[in-house]
Amino acid sequence: MKRLFLVVILMLCLSGCALAISAATTVPSTTASAASTDLPVTTAEPTTTVLDFAGLNHINGYDEIFDRSTSTYIVYLYSLSCHNCSTIKQQVHDFATTYTAHPVYFLNVETVDSDGREDYLAATGQDSVGVPCMVLVSGSGSFDPEETGAHLARGSSAVLELIAAIQGNSVPSWN
Repeated sequence: MKRLFLVVILMLCLSGCALAISAATTVPSTTASAASTDLPVTTAEPTTTVLDFAGLNHINGYDEIFDRSTSTYIVYLYSLSCHNCSTIKQQVHDFATTYTAHPVYFLNVETVDSDGREDYLAATGQDSVGVPCMVLVSGSGSFDPEETGAHLARGSSAVLELIAAIQGNSVPSWN
């Protein structure tokens, strides 16, 4: 009886949280009405509770990580269910929207298939995909596994440290 009561209470609490999150993450837009009335177009900034990085450059799979037309760029791997990704979301978003030296691409690892994953892992010298992760790619889409410590950051602290190094132009063998 106690277990049933606890399960019911947990379900009510969790469903209430889900409803609160979905209501809080609605992103209003007036683009349709603005076109018909010549009003200024406004779109709300992404909220800190959503990890979709809406409006920013995304890639569609692991096989695209080293397949960009620009030779030097940044790829940020994340997951919607990752607590650490959520913790640093705003800092990563702020960096991606203000950093202009190289393009920043996003890859939600939950929404892609495994095509190219083994090649990505081999190229970066990793044995598993971990998020959050930031990869610096240079020289026609290449990655030097010898520079993994400087050009690949796994974990929220490491990603934030790499962002600071990029902003300070202090990443060795890259820029």
